Amino acid sequence: MRVKKILLVLCILLLASPSWAVEAYFSHEHYSFEVSELEGFPGQTESISNGEFSPATLPLIEGITGQIAPVKFEANIDVGSSVFGIYEFRFSAEDVPDMNYSLVQDDINNIFNYVRPIIHIDDGMGGITVDIYGYITLNGFPEVIEVTRSQDMFSIKIPILFSDEAPAGLTFERNYPRVLCGDTTGHINIGTYIGIKAPPAPVPEPGDIVLNTQKIKLTLRDVNSFLDLEKVEVDFNDLGAFGWPGHDDVINAICVGSFEGTYSGAGQYSPLDVEISVTGSELSNLSSNGYNAVVNSWAKDKKSFFDHFHIYKQISAINIIEDLVTMGSKEAFTLSGDPVTEITISFPMILIDDAGSSYYSDDVGFVIYDGERDGKLVDPLFVGALEEPETPETPEEPSEEDGDKTKHLLPGNNPAGSSTGHEDLDKWITIFSLF
Repeated sequence: MRVKKILLVLCILLLASPSWAVEAYFSHEHYSFEVSELEGFPGQTESISNGEFSPATLPLIEGITGQIAPVKFEANIDVGSSVFGIYEFRFSAEDVPDMNYSLVQDDINNIFNYVRPIIHIDDGMGGITVDIYGYITLNGFPEVIEVTRSQDMFSIKIPILFSDEAPAGLTFERNYPRVLCGDTTGHINIGTYIGIKAPPAPVPEPGDIVLNTQKIKLTLRDVNSFLDLEKVEVDFNDLGAFGWPGHDDVINAICVGSFEGTYSGAGQYSPLDVEISVTGSELSNLSSNGYNAVVNSWAKDKKSFFDHFHIYKQISAINIIEDLVTMGSKEAFTLSGDPVTEITISFPMILIDDAGSSYYSDDVGFVIYDGERDGKLVDPLFVGALEEPETPETPEEPSEEDGDKTKHLLPGNNPAGSSTGHEDLDKWITIFSLF
């Protein structure tokens, strides 16, 4: 009797328990979906049917430049339920011509330097497209992704839970990504493709040009250690010409380069060789006298240029104009070219993303703090014309031709008027008569 009761209880428990495991397998040349049970997760479908892959047009995302086999996967499941399984992305080495095969042989996870598994969820408003590898890694569960290789074929398998729920989106269930399909109709519709990654930008090395415009060129210098700061790889962009803010003893100035260098972090430095160019007509417009003096002295002494023109660095964050010639002297610069056409001025500079006092060092050149610790290296450079000093007037020296400067009053030359001489004679007679 006791045995019958036990069997009866077991039968009731079995009848009351939902049927989780629905075995199914759907395949495509580049994909497969193998349904399995996610133990302990409620609401899993008891049936799945009409599963198929079909070609689709899906959007690219940032960092992805190409697609391998974009498709949509559709299937019918119980309304409002979920289905769990292993979603596989398959491709060959020929599909990824830029792949470094030996690098991937060393570590198969290097495959993600070249491709990414992409999922697209239709939300009725353009969709949600996600790098599912990046999403899983960002959330700290890269171990759930399985990558294998068989000869030149690669397989990326990812456990995914698809839910017939709204709103559309992506979340996590335990260690697994959970895709909310966007409605409750008993139909899942998910887009996927194998994304070709944009090739990584080469890491700049000393001697590489990091910005080159008509007016300014920045070249990376070989300075690997400076003030215990970290050297950083910076993305420089040209910002065009800036207006001259004005400075004492400067007639006018022209912007010869404005840039912004961005990077991840703050408080780091970039060592640069700077070249700026200015044309003869630009110099003449700033100061015709200064320009003419430069042209006349160029062959004999190029650096006499700095007697008439200086280089200025604006530091907008603290509203300062730094006179680099005064800071470093003429010897800090190298000049080349021809003042009739164009002059190029070169100098070394370490640009620091922080506030501080800029200075010149014989060892490293100009050390310029950009005024703000914000992950940006900024501000323009100018060439300015110095005010010409006033020349005092010099009195004329008498010439030898003037001879004896003694003035003889002759008849007709008396400033008091004409005289016959009798008036003076009468005065002398009067004086002598007193004695």
